[in-house]
Order: sequence, then structure tokens, then C-alpha cells
Amino acid sequence: MSIGIAMYSEYGDTSTSIIAVADKALYKAKIEGRDQVQVAELAMLSKTGT
Repeated sequence: MSIGIAMYSEYGDTSTSIIAVADKALYKAKIEGRDQVQVAELAMLSKTGT
């Protein structure tokens, strides 16, 4: 199981923006070998358009 995590207010203030960043973290976890937990990084913000 892979998990992506994004923190409220640090990565957005709406559910849509936080979910978008958490989804990027989840995708990164899957690419890096699955069965991982990835916490969102500030660099992921520019890739979501938020």
C-alpha cells in the first residue's frame, strides 16, 4: 500500500488543492517502488498549478 500525505494550510487551504498535492505524493511513492509513504514537498506545489 502506498500513501501520499499533504498538510492543511502548508500545501493549500481548500480540499481540492490539498488532495492534488497528496495525489502527487502518492504518485511519487508508487514510482519509487510502492509500499511507501511520501510526504508532500514544496516543489510539488508548482506541478499542481496551485
